[in-house]
Amino acid sequence: MKEIKYSKYDEVLYTQTLPNGFQIFVLPKPGFAKISAAMNVHFGSLDSEFMLGDRLIQQPAGIAHFLEHQLFDKKGYDVSQIFANNGADVNAFTSYTKTSYTMATTVNGYQNLATLVSFVTSPYFTDDNISKEKGIITQEIGMYQDDPENQLYVKTIQNMYSKTTLADDVAGSVESIQQITKNDLKLAYTSFYRPTNMNLFVTGNLAPEKVFEVVSQNFNSEVANEVGQHIYTKKIADLMPESNITTMHKPIFYPKFAIGIRGNDIVESKRTGLKYEIAVSMALDLFFAETATTYNQLFHQNLLDDSFNYEFENEVGFHFAILMGNADDPKQTITALKSVLTEINQKLPQMKNEFELQKKELIGNYLAMMDSENAIVSQFDNNDDFSSTIFDELSIINELNFTDFVTITQPFWQNASYTVTIVEP
Repeated sequence: MKEIKYSKYDEVLYTQTLPNGFQIFVLPKPGFAKISAAMNVHFGSLDSEFMLGDRLIQQPAGIAHFLEHQLFDKKGYDVSQIFANNGADVNAFTSYTKTSYTMATTVNGYQNLATLVSFVTSPYFTDDNISKEKGIITQEIGMYQDDPENQLYVKTIQNMYSKTTLADDVAGSVESIQQITKNDLKLAYTSFYRPTNMNLFVTGNLAPEKVFEVVSQNFNSEVANEVGQHIYTKKIADLMPESNITTMHKPIFYPKFAIGIRGNDIVESKRTGLKYEIAVSMALDLFFAETATTYNQLFHQNLLDDSFNYEFENEVGFHFAILMGNADDPKQTITALKSVLTEINQKLPQMKNEFELQKKELIGNYLAMMDSENAIVSQFDNNDDFSSTIFDELSIINELNFTDFVTITQPFWQNASYTVTIVEP
């Protein structure tokens, strides 16, 4: 067992790697009522294409999300009921690059933790269950397709990363879901649900030694002969960005817009990459948060309203920002926003006071999150042999000075390409 001390915050993270390579991270929180955990697998929607040895494997889009759903189905029961009977909430989600299974409870902590580890590492695939799941996910996809904001987001991603697996919806399509077979699921599971490709993060009023013991006793996954290799980073990097404008029509009252900002600069990984992500996100806040001068100017000009939102996504191999919302005249709003975006690099060096205020606000937000078990779990990341916690992120924010902030963010804006999506009634 190793200890990572965060002395400034009086916290200690305990880690241990099982003989099979599975990593466990435990952050004890004495006196806290809730126990939260996430079991993470480095396998996401982008991995519908991967290498297995010297073979290129191509599976139907949406298989990672389908597999996430299938793991809840066991022989004669749904594992969600076991958690409910033991007083726990369980959930799961699939992103572009990972699948996470989460659990939260105030009772029976070790028992629920054992169930979490056991059900993720004990797949049960049958033709009947797979057929039933196809119907459920088909309905889910139909709901997404009826959601104009979801379609706006998905189409913007497709415009930025066409001809890559990033252009596929995380859930896949109705057509791709029907193609998934039991053998596809088994191959995806054995290729990526491997101990060395997974980890567990737990926080709450738990003893680290007991957590390690419970996990070790309930980890059931067998090790396959061949390891699935991620290839999406190379395929995305190889393709040039495409700038375009797409207009869709949906049964809506207000028109909607999205601006996709594809990053084409090279981003380092690990701690440097995390610092980059924090810096670019802060730059977006300085212009588009509700307290930002630019946002308020656009708001009072009736170019933006309360529906406006933005995000920045940074993963190994790709990074992008999206601005989206409602607008009476989307083209006028897009023109105004693009004018702001193209001037960010010129204006940032003159915004030292705004930066310092934003930094203080961000530090305050992180200090508040330290009292939330769910927030602590959700902020944990483990990728590319690098792990980061909420405390690591806060340390980076504290260290970030204005000069470095400007220098770090400039390449994103200098090299970015843009795409626009509009949804009209």
